Amino acid sequence: MKITLKKPSASNISAVDTVPAIDRLFNSNQVAEILGVSLAFLSKDRNLARRNNHEPRIPYVQVGAAVRYRQQDVQAFIETGGRSCHKPAL
Repeated sequence: MKITLKKPSASNISAVDTVPAIDRLFNSNQVAEILGVSLAFLSKDRNLARRNNHEPRIPYVQVGAAVRYRQQDVQAFIETGGRSCHKPAL
């Protein structure tokens, strides 16, 4: 199946076209492989953050039992050298 994308013209741009694209979501296995860490590291990070009422090092989205990480959050974690992606509260 071949998909052809048409270049939008100024006359056919709608409000839907201005909505930003959704980030790619990674599961725990993918993030662990990307970062070279264990699943336990990610699980401990989530659990400690929840118990101590603070943000995890890598923010995540949870729907039911499924845990997903946004691509931009994983990239931010890498760029900060493995430190928290969050700015400290002042």
